[in-house]
Amino acid sequence: MRRRMLSLCSIKAILLAVVPAIILLAGIEQAMADLTIGGAVYTDLANPLTTGLPDVTVTVTGDQGTFDANTAGAQGIWQMDVPEGTYTVTPRRPGYGFEHIVAGVSDGLGSTTIVVNTDNLGPNQSIQFLATEGGASQYSLTASVAGANGSVSPASGTFAAGTVVPLTATPDAGYRVKAWTGTDNDSATTNTNNVTMDSNKTVTVEFEAIPVVAFVSADSSGSETVVAVNLTVSLSVTSSETVMVNYSTGGTATSGVDYTLVSGPLTFSPGETEKHIPLTVVDDVLDEPDETVVVTLSSPTNAVLGSPVSHTYTIIDNDPEPTVEFAAKGSSGEEGAEGTSSQVLVTVSLSAASGKTVTVDYATNGTATGEDYTIEAGPLTFSPSETTMNIPMTILGDSSGEADETIVVTLTGATNATIGAIGTYTHTIINDDPSSVQFAAISSSGPETDSPAILDVQLLPAIDKTVTVDYSVSPESSATGGGADYTLADGTLTFQANQTDANIPIPIVDDSVQEPDETIVVILSNPSVDATIGTNATHTYTILNDDDETDPNTYGHIPEPNSIQVPMDTIIQIHVRDMMIASTSGVDANTVQIRVEGEVVYDGAAAEPNGTYSSDMGICTRTGAPADYTFTYALKTPLRFGYEQKVDVTVNAADEGGNVMPEEAYHFYTVMRSFGRNIKVNSDTGFPVQSRPATARDSVGNTWAVWGQRTADGDTDICIGKLEAGGDAFGASVRITNDANDQSNPDIAIDDSDNICVAWQGDDPNGNWDVFVSTSSDGYDWSVPVVVNVGDPNNTSDQTRPSIGIDMPRLICVAYQDNRADNNDIWIATSTDGSTWAETQITTDTNEQTEPSVAIDPDNTACIAWTDARNLATTGTDIYGATSDDGPWKNLALVNTASNQSSPVCALSGGLIHLLWVDDASGAYDVFYGNDASGLPLIGSNIMDVNDSIDANQVEPAIAVRSTGASPKIFACWRDDRTSGDIGDIYFTESGSSFVNRTSVLVNDDVGINTQTDPAIGTDRNGSPYAVWVDDRNDNNDIYYAGATFVGEPLQATMVTASDPNTQLVQINETSDGVDDVNDVIVEIPAGALVADITITIAELLNPPEPPPGGFGAYYDFGPSGLQFNVPVTITIPHNASDCPGLPIYKVYWYNHQTGTWSQEGISDIEHLTDSHDPSLPFGVHIVRFKTTHFTPFGVGASEPDGDGRLRDQPDWPSGGGGDGGCAMSPYGQGRVTEFLLPYIGFFIVLLAVSLVDARRRKARCNRQQTE
Repeated sequence: MRRRMLSLCSIKAILLAVVPAIILLAGIEQAMADLTIGGAVYTDLANPLTTGLPDVTVTVTGDQGTFDANTAGAQGIWQMDVPEGTYTVTPRRPGYGFEHIVAGVSDGLGSTTIVVNTDNLGPNQSIQFLATEGGASQYSLTASVAGANGSVSPASGTFAAGTVVPLTATPDAGYRVKAWTGTDNDSATTNTNNVTMDSNKTVTVEFEAIPVVAFVSADSSGSETVVAVNLTVSLSVTSSETVMVNYSTGGTATSGVDYTLVSGPLTFSPGETEKHIPLTVVDDVLDEPDETVVVTLSSPTNAVLGSPVSHTYTIIDNDPEPTVEFAAKGSSGEEGAEGTSSQVLVTVSLSAASGKTVTVDYATNGTATGEDYTIEAGPLTFSPSETTMNIPMTILGDSSGEADETIVVTLTGATNATIGAIGTYTHTIINDDPSSVQFAAISSSGPETDSPAILDVQLLPAIDKTVTVDYSVSPESSATGGGADYTLADGTLTFQANQTDANIPIPIVDDSVQEPDETIVVILSNPSVDATIGTNATHTYTILNDDDETDPNTYGHIPEPNSIQVPMDTIIQIHVRDMMIASTSGVDANTVQIRVEGEVVYDGAAAEPNGTYSSDMGICTRTGAPADYTFTYALKTPLRFGYEQKVDVTVNAADEGGNVMPEEAYHFYTVMRSFGRNIKVNSDTGFPVQSRPATARDSVGNTWAVWGQRTADGDTDICIGKLEAGGDAFGASVRITNDANDQSNPDIAIDDSDNICVAWQGDDPNGNWDVFVSTSSDGYDWSVPVVVNVGDPNNTSDQTRPSIGIDMPRLICVAYQDNRADNNDIWIATSTDGSTWAETQITTDTNEQTEPSVAIDPDNTACIAWTDARNLATTGTDIYGATSDDGPWKNLALVNTASNQSSPVCALSGGLIHLLWVDDASGAYDVFYGNDASGLPLIGSNIMDVNDSIDANQVEPAIAVRSTGASPKIFACWRDDRTSGDIGDIYFTESGSSFVNRTSVLVNDDVGINTQTDPAIGTDRNGSPYAVWVDDRNDNNDIYYAGATFVGEPLQATMVTASDPNTQLVQINETSDGVDDVNDVIVEIPAGALVADITITIAELLNPPEPPPGGFGAYYDFGPSGLQFNVPVTITIPHNASDCPGLPIYKVYWYNHQTGTWSQEGISDIEHLTDSHDPSLPFGVHIVRFKTTHFTPFGVGASEPDGDGRLRDQPDWPSGGGGDGGCAMSPYGQGRVTEFLLPYIGFFIVLLAVSLVDARRRKARCNRQQTE
């Protein structure tokens, strides 16, 4: 450092030798810390300037002039030549000062005064200054709010000297800046300001409230008689400024006619807080609607608009309604000649003009008829200010002699007026024709017992002389005279003077012959000279037969005979009627007997006096009268018919006359089984390939599925998924295996303690397959896999295709195919703990035995079925089997026909072996079923329900058995190529008494689009079937699930009485008459809705068909289905507010079992209420309420307006999955709905074609079999 300073001194000496100079040293580098110059020490320079920094300049001002040193020299020294004199040195960069080095004077920031002369400098001396950020280089800032109502930022801080700090004030809502202090501009009232940091600064900002201008109230009213009205406007706070606000008017009242208003603006002087807008009302004499004057504030000055910004003043009309009446009480005139007409104007007037539209209707009566006049239809309408209107009548002339006739017009139903004293007008048509004689009527009738029959003949108008007319019987009569059916000879009828009525008596013969009704036609002719024949010259009298030889008959069946797709809880309704031609005829109620499925459900002789009959199956009621009785039968809750059940009904009856109706026998078919929406089972979102699922259910009702999953590394692991009981989605998949070898073909079984056992084939390190088993108590933690084929310790052969079952004491049985003998044999391994295994060889034949299937019944008998090639050379492959209690494991031929059998799956129930297999007897692959009820070998049959016109294959069968009930139910599913050839779908069917005439039901909901394979089937906790399968709809093989639609046990069942005069409620929660919670569904049955007492049920629907898109909430089924109401009933369905879409329009659909679609027909009065609309609703609960005249599953939805604000009409919504339905709440947006449906329209058409056509073909075959 010292050497560096000497170098500087040398430079200065050279400069001084030429001319006195000032040399300024600026920007000493950081490396020059602790520099000693002129005896002073400068340590840790805060912001040293680099050499030659261009933005640091120096101004030297003195008595010799002003000089700028704008360019630094070497080492940050500025030098300029100046004459001798006194100078002030000032840096141009704020915050920098100069140190006077030679004199040792520290002058700090700002300017420094220096005297430059020879005496001061001395020889070889120089003046030097050091530019540095010296002295007070930073200042502090404190900013605050005076009072409150806002904030300021920054509130504090330290800033370099000379820094201009921007300040921001943030007033609270409704406030503004009133004043700043301590800033560069204290007169500002803006939200921003600046302060220059040339010293420590304290800044304050003060806020004041912004005046808010608004009406004191939003509305007021007054009679027309109140002509001076003040509308009060106020400021929220006083203001030191003048406040102005404009206003405008609107409303239904007319300015200048109904009111006048002083024009704006409204001005508040400083300090004023309330002003009035004067309104002057015009008190007119017109009866008119109440009218409104709406005054709206706008564009305030020095204030903001508040609320209310508008005030509505209602002018209440004080004028009475006018009266409306006829101008006269009546009139009269001649009718005129035949073919002519004349007009009569009937004047109606108002007592005073009205400002409203007045209407009045009128009715006509009197002795004149429509042949005498016409009158314009009402109502009559008076526009505002009109006081007179006319009713035009046209009088039609004729040539008939008749009495004078009257037209009586009566005013009715006036609106905006009252009917006055003259409310009736009578116009008399004066007859101007000669008298005529005619029958009073052209026809009449009566039974054989009414004798004599009287024919009335009239002479009008009356004349004061005798008149005669002849009468005779026309040959067109069907009755026979001369005492056979009647007695009447031709004759003459006489009218005495002024007589207007005379009679022709006809004696009628009351015989006992059953015959058609017969007629007597009588003709008038030859009147005397003073009369003419009138219009009614002929009279037909009908003799009504009262001899009953007709049998009763039936009609109006619900369901209709031979119908299909009938709900399982349907009512059965039959009308039995008979001719009522005598007091002793009609249906004899005691003779009516109705049987359903062979069981008597109505016996008239044993029915209660009110017509009710109870049986073990249900209750049947009789209503109506002997001419037409209605019998309504409903199953007792919770009984239902079965799926696809052929229900036979027979009816017997006789009438009171002893005529016996031939027994009527008919049938109908209930709905086929259907499946709900398809659910993805595996939870991965990538593209691992899934394969070969298997499934089982535990005692809690949880459904488990296990499958193989090929990972990105190329190996296959075993995964498992769980659908919790009552859930609608599978949980996250759990990996059972996770090693580098392949694992595949899993199978699953669950013991009575809900321990899960999974078997699969795994690739061992030697390249051979072994069979492994792992167990778990919860499905998440799994035991170390154990090899079960312990007889092959060296892993020299393959064990594949395992099938697993567990008996009640927890003996785990795993069957598999094993090639250790150089051909595939069937082996079984057993274990009681899942870790120690024993093997048994089942087959020893040298041919191939493959595809084992194991089943265990409740008696702990195990059965194994397999495909066997021992007879391949003669009859092809067969199905063989063996049981644990026969031999044991004696090989028996289960199926050995001349065709090939393969892919067996077996189940045990009721002591029988139930077997499905694939058979190629038809030339294609079909699925067959058989059992050993008739011994072995089994006699199987094709379970397909339609002729396979394209010879498509049905393969990969799966079987499940439900053992509950009177007889076991066998469920089957398989892969079926009928729809698209090589694109497989999953189909299902079930046995009734057999698989004959059963419908094949589509399970997957994308028929013919993607490929579905490898189905597995099981039963849920309700005994309903479900299926899992491999599905490539996502461009990747996934596992999918679908459960059968099922109506649960009734949540509520209430007997409703037809005769109750009050509204009756059926609701799930009966603690009150209103909705108590989100599950409290209510049905309101008004008086007169039912024809008979019946039990109304509300039940939950599981796995419903696809509802109208975007479904939300629960699904319900209301029963009995098919029930028709005389007057609409009201259904209320609650739902959580969190689930509600909140759309403007709600629609309700009902499910049509016949077509498989949702429809809106017959539903009315739909409303959506929230807990804010109806305070009686629990918090967070919304309801949809509607009316209907029939019971069926319902669905609720909401819709958004179309793009133009209108709501589009909705078509019937198809549903997926093949059939049945329930009550669903479902919102949908119109635009999205169409997009959603388009890809599936083809599917719905194909689905209905497959499902319903198959069912109808089955019905047709049954009908042909019955006739044969």
